[in-house]
Amino acid sequence: MVTFSNSLTVNPENEKARKQLEKLSEEYSSLLLDYAQMTGPLKKNLETEYMMKIGRKEYELYSLNVSILQIRRKIAIHQAAVNDGSSISEEEIEQIIAKEFAEYKGVLEEHQKAIQKAEEHFGTPKMTDKEHEKLLKLYKGLVKKLHPDIHPNLPPAAANLLKSVIDAYKSADLAELELLNDMANDILKGKDVDLEIHNSLELMQKQIANLKQKILDLKNKMKTFEEKPPFCYKKLLYDSSAVLAKRKELEQQIDEYKSALSQLQEFYDGLRSQA
Repeated sequence: MVTFSNSLTVNPENEKARKQLEKLSEEYSSLLLDYAQMTGPLKKNLETEYMMKIGRKEYELYSLNVSILQIRRKIAIHQAAVNDGSSISEEEIEQIIAKEFAEYKGVLEEHQKAIQKAEEHFGTPKMTDKEHEKLLKLYKGLVKKLHPDIHPNLPPAAANLLKSVIDAYKSADLAELELLNDMANDILKGKDVDLEIHNSLELMQKQIANLKQKILDLKNKMKTFEEKPPFCYKKLLYDSSAVLAKRKELEQQIDEYKSALSQLQEFYDGLRSQA
């Protein structure tokens, strides 16, 4: 818990402001933990789960769609050459296709990389509940000690440590967080950091206003995240029947695309054999 300077004069207004500051600092540190989860472990876990359950099927469907577009374009190129009374080699057609579909290829490659990352993360050993609980506790404690919005007068060495703390948390590196906690305690000499208010109601009011704005800004930022991938997938991913229905829909489309691609390929092969 954040502690406050003992030099504070005891009067109703100051005491009320002190309690409000304590409450706001607790709310803000909790929000910072939620934000770190959103931008770190939670985001990665949602991306992985979506890719493993649905994304790979979407990639297969998109890849088939690109192949269908390519075959149709090959047919059009071949027919144009026939209409002009000229001929065009398969190699020349492939060169045209490679140039025209370069952007599609880039999308496919990015999707492949996302699938590979998801598969690697899926195979990573998971933390135990006890380890995860310790990770959260350490991170929240360090943020309350080191965040400049809560403690504007920290030593520079303590403030600089915060970035390392955030990176370690996002990587779920418990050993690194434990080391950083020892370093923070050493820098702060093992004492709680006081929120320096110097008996000033005016300063407390400024700190209160600052924390309220920081909390509002962070809530708005998190709300924006909730509306975008991968967070907008949570409702779907947490409903097993919805996931199964989505997979069934994709698999049906994949079968239809495969059939269409086979027919187009057969038609194109027939055209080229007549050339």
